[in-house]
Amino acid sequence: MNALHQPPRITVVNDNELFLELMHDLLTQEGYDVHPIDGDTATIEAIASTDPDLLVIDLRLGREAPSGWDILLMARAHGTLREVPIILCSADIVELRSRKEEMSSIADVHILEKPFRIEQAEELVRRLLEREPPPVLPAPTPEPG
Repeated sequence: MNALHQPPRITVVNDNELFLELMHDLLTQEGYDVHPIDGDTATIEAIASTDPDLLVIDLRLGREAPSGWDILLMARAHGTLREVPIILCSADIVELRSRKEEMSSIADVHILEKPFRIEQAEELVRRLLEREPPPVLPAPTPEPG
């Protein structure tokens, strides 16, 4: 992840150029380092290369691309993305809600239903990025031997 003095990195994956611009502008104004990725051409390697602290993924992406759900599953299987919080967003409320049970078994996945209020998105992003890191446990001491 990022050094402490750098702003948190947010990678937004969406096939809607207007949505990418909106999220870029909104989150940049809040002081975040935002990396938009076109959902039509998104690959897990491209996403991982941005070294994100947070992923915002649209559930439905272009026909030729993996779905947002597929990207979510790939992220959870990818070494550097495994523990990155994910916001899954969509206007398809039925599909979001139908996947809710599956999401409950996947760590750190949050839903943002479209349309959403700007304040709602800002608050969710802030809450996810400002969590205290888990405590660092001391290394085990070797047994005398």
